[in-house]
Amino acid sequence: MTLEEMGLSYEVKSVNIAAGEQKTSEYLKLNPNGCGHASLAFL
Repeated sequence: MTLEEMGLSYEVKSVNIAAGEQKTSEYLKLNPNGCGHASLAFL
């Protein structure tokens, strides 16, 4: 199920791959591989 279907709140944040934002230390903490997308849920 998606967060929306479950009625949970979420926030979407864009990552500019052309600018290399997927390689920043902040993003790599969420997604150590630095590729694809990071989906996080805090319940």
